Amino acid sequence: MFIRAVRYLWGDLSHAEIRKFSVLGGIFFLLIGSYWLLRTQKDAVFDALVGLSYQPRAKILSWFVSIILVLVYSKLVDLLGNKKLLLVLATIFGASFMAIAYCLEFSSFGFANPIASPDRIFGWVIYVLIESLGSLMVGLFWAFVTSTTDATSAKKGYPLVIVGSQCGSLLGSYCSWQSEWFGNPFLFGAGAVSLGLIVPMVFWYVRIIASHEKPTIAVKVHKPKTGIWEGLILLLTRPYVGAILIVSTIYEVITTILEYEMKLVAKEIYVTREAFASFNGMYGMFVNGLALLFATNTRPPKPQYRPILSVIGNTIRSSNGECTCDLPVSYNIPASTKSLAKIFSFNAVERKALILRGPEGIKPIIKRSIMCSEIPREITYS
Repeated sequence: MFIRAVRYLWGDLSHAEIRKFSVLGGIFFLLIGSYWLLRTQKDAVFDALVGLSYQPRAKILSWFVSIILVLVYSKLVDLLGNKKLLLVLATIFGASFMAIAYCLEFSSFGFANPIASPDRIFGWVIYVLIESLGSLMVGLFWAFVTSTTDATSAKKGYPLVIVGSQCGSLLGSYCSWQSEWFGNPFLFGAGAVSLGLIVPMVFWYVRIIASHEKPTIAVKVHKPKTGIWEGLILLLTRPYVGAILIVSTIYEVITTILEYEMKLVAKEIYVTREAFASFNGMYGMFVNGLALLFATNTRPPKPQYRPILSVIGNTIRSSNGECTCDLPVSYNIPASTKSLAKIFSFNAVERKALILRGPEGIKPIIKRSIMCSEIPREITYS
């Protein structure tokens, strides 16, 4: 039944491909589920510890921290590789959020101290850590996937991985919606466990599934080593890439301001910490639920419906300032309802990684410092 449904939605995938991309979808389910669970808790916890009025400063701080982490990330990818780095970061993030869950419940760093103050460093650390999770882990996951998947198989199997991520975002948002029943510390612990489960899933995938695939004969090409400043040099020397950075930055500024205003209004209605987190979870549920409908529909729409789908896609895109559908820069995806939802649902990481065809003579490149180690061949933009 499951195989028939997969083949109906995404074409004729072999049993081996369905097995492979189902496991990858399960890994992404855990990653995105934990991210959305923690993301929807982030502002409520920060408000309780520091104060929501300081959230713009926390955003700016997380931006500076992300720059530093991206530079370090670029070097670590060269040293460890995608698989080892994914395992290391999943372990570090999982252990960190488990420690945070304990401190929130039993320590004076957490909710035992009811007075919100900008001097409470613990609140700032939580906010920056959750922002870093979304910035590093999503791009690293797709770098790991593309390193073990050929382009032909990716075109057929990536939608299955996307559906796994959307189901994870729905479950994570739903759990956050029930914050008044579960409690914030318990949900942080659940997010930590979800991140920890990524480790055995990756080991299982590498040892049992990826190892049984037929090795592809590839021509060895000498690749120059990328330095820690390679991404910054690329932005400064390639006007085309710099222009994409400017457009992405303007978009992020606008959506961040609108999202902050929305949360200020919501905080006046949802006064308690759990109620505010529940509102954020409800918001995530509706946004990701609508995105899932688009992700599962891969058949080309009829011409008379395309303007309507474009408007709906823009609505999804503009209603969410962070992430609705986490997916990589893919290969020659045909214009359809699937590509509409994907294009309009890039999160901050994928928007930075999106490189369309440049002018002649300028090779579209995505450097590791922009969270992706593979160079896309083409994007068909609907």
